[in-house]
Amino acid sequence: MEVFVRYLFPVVSGIFISSVPAFGIQEQHFRRCPRGLVTQYHAFLDTVSCRSPLDCIQQCSQRTECFGVNVCPTGISREATCKVVESVLTGGCDSLTNSSSPLCFHVQKIINIPEMTTLTEATTTSEATTLTAESTTLTSEATAATSEATTLTAEATTATSEATTLTAEATTATSEATTMTAETTTTTSEATTTKTTTTEATTTELLCQNGGTPNGDHCNCTIEYGGRLCHRRIRDCSELFERGFEGPEDVTYMIQPAGTPAPYPVWCQFRWGGVTYLLQRTDTSNFNKNYITLRDQGIGTDPLSLNYFAGLEKLHQFTSQADYQLNLNIRKSLNYENFTIGPEATAYIIGYDLYDPRVPYIDGLAFSPPMKFSADGFDTNGCYTARGVPGWYGTDCSGYSFFTDGPFYWKYNASTTSALTKLRMQFVRKSPFYDE
Repeated sequence: MEVFVRYLFPVVSGIFISSVPAFGIQEQHFRRCPRGLVTQYHAFLDTVSCRSPLDCIQQCSQRTECFGVNVCPTGISREATCKVVESVLTGGCDSLTNSSSPLCFHVQKIINIPEMTTLTEATTTSEATTLTAESTTLTSEATAATSEATTLTAEATTATSEATTLTAEATTATSEATTMTAETTTTTSEATTTKTTTTEATTTELLCQNGGTPNGDHCNCTIEYGGRLCHRRIRDCSELFERGFEGPEDVTYMIQPAGTPAPYPVWCQFRWGGVTYLLQRTDTSNFNKNYITLRDQGIGTDPLSLNYFAGLEKLHQFTSQADYQLNLNIRKSLNYENFTIGPEATAYIIGYDLYDPRVPYIDGLAFSPPMKFSADGFDTNGCYTARGVPGWYGTDCSGYSFFTDGPFYWKYNASTTSALTKLRMQFVRKSPFYDE
């Protein structure tokens, strides 16, 4: 994730609690590693209890000695308990180990981007002003001392020694004032140089790519491309929505999420923050495919058709690049906050922070978690053998599969399980991309 964080935290009994809006201090970049993987063999600075995973990341941004955070959602709203890591992960996400909780993940600090130019200019100018004031005071003192010495000499020749002494003191004060004035001139010159350099950097024209055009501190990109310099493909439909793009909605758009080797088409809707569809099916479709097909190829080639699945690996890469809300559209809309699909090494484990059905439906993705994927050719938990169809299943192989031939089911309440006629997995991004 490139997450930009600017935060201050009061300290309460060694635990850092977030309490103010995230604006105004310093920016850092962070990368979020897949769920279920954390660092367990590094020194920890603090245990962090925050209102959300993002608050935990913001805690790390304020500490130069922090190089990452283990984030573990508590399951209570978006609250999370985190451990702040002191040492650098030389192997990146590949050096992590499995967490005891499948919902935990590691966030690694990438670089610092201090925005201190304005602050430096203000500080330097303030120091120059202070030095000038001190110089003026010393000059006045020197003048007064000289006048006093002259008066003493005229009135009493017997006090020559005393006047000479005073004159020497005045001369010394004058010399000090001259030195301070010279220092003030030098400081003011340095401050002016800093301002000139900043202005020149600001006015340097951006080198936009892929048909982009400069617009202030970023480039205006064509539909297919995104990023500050239009240097990459767009990554989801939310990115187009954020630009004010409004359609049409009856065509496909090419996206290339972070970490995905090639772009692929998706169906977009430009409402509710920009919706990306990665799975949709009806009760007459055939989704019972082998593991390689479901992992690499998906199902169908037309995202606008009633039966389409992008594929497990694409689903993992997509949900790993930012925070997403999944809207599972069956008969009603079931919302999952910060929904993720883990990597193949975790059996594409399901993770999310909060289930918000807005109707009294049972959470069909929470039967004896963790919910891991099982299919013909990838039956790590024996659930494909037990159930006969691919899908995400719990430790006791409970759960409802989206990959049946024909009808598929969902449990609405404790006593009612009904066949579904359609299903859609709709994603809306809720955070900046982790790497920008």
